[in-house]
Amino acid sequence: MRLAKVPRGPKLPPSYTSGSLGTIEPDSRLEAMEYEHDDGGGLDLTDVTFTECRLGHVTLHEADLTGATFGESELSHLNAPAFSAPRSSWWNTAVDNPRIGSGELYDSVLRSVTFTGGKLDYLNFRYAKLTDVLFSGCIIDELDVSHAQLTRVAFEDCRIGTLQAPGASMNNVDLRGNELDRIVSLAGIKGACIDEYQLQLLAPAMAAEIGISVK
Repeated sequence: MRLAKVPRGPKLPPSYTSGSLGTIEPDSRLEAMEYEHDDGGGLDLTDVTFTECRLGHVTLHEADLTGATFGESELSHLNAPAFSAPRSSWWNTAVDNPRIGSGELYDSVLRSVTFTGGKLDYLNFRYAKLTDVLFSGCIIDELDVSHAQLTRVAFEDCRIGTLQAPGASMNNVDLRGNELDRIVSLAGIKGACIDEYQLQLLAPAMAAEIGISVK
């Protein structure tokens, strides 16, 4: 079984130009910019493209990132109780130690992206496409991949409270070795790989889903 390959990570430039999130206009094209300890809460950042950019210790609470693009970029210690980035695009990008309350990423496309550490209360990937994506050391209370397409996606040392998977399509998805409390719609994880311990925990739910009575 070919599982997720480790994304190569962003190709970062040798130097950056410091910027302020408050000066960004919708539909801007930004390259080799650095935003540090900045507050972008509530900003209109629709269709903004960040290429080879670095965002560190920034707040994006209730910023509108609909249709935004993050390419060859790095986001570290992102803080967003409400993170709104539906229909966004992510490629060759690293997200390190984020703190996200509600992450709205439905209809988004992610390719070669890593999420490392951090606390993510709710991630909405409904109807999204995830390819070569790695979650490492993340605490995720609820992960919603309903009707999403996951290809070569891996979870390492993660704790997932609830995995919502109705209508999901999974191809070479690695869930082994993670804490996984509950799965909604076991049919949605067809194509994923779990370990024997996870199978034991999920056995009662599997039996109930196919109508088997265990006494």
